[in-house]
Amino acid sequence: AALNVEENTVPNPTFNLSPNPAVGNAEIRFNGFHTATPLQVRAINLAGQVVWETKVAPALQPVNAIPLADWAAGIYNIQVETYGTQRLIKQP
Repeated sequence: AALNVEENTVPNPTFNLSPNPAVGNAEIRFNGFHTATPLQVRAINLAGQVVWETKVAPALQPVNAIPLADWAAGIYNIQVETYGTQRLIKQP
């Protein structure tokens, strides 16, 4: 007989940007992170320039504001160290 073993699986950590598109402020929300180790978070415009960066400990700060007030309208890549990149659209 086969042995059934239930694994206690933890979903892969993810992050979401909302609202998207955004006008004034947006937020980055971390889901499933269990590390208090700070991660580098960057916003990079389509010219490759870093327009904003910060360090965040996702397990301690699951929701973080992204201050868009001084950003030009356009598309930005929000990059979270080792966890990937998502696009954020800043509207005028």
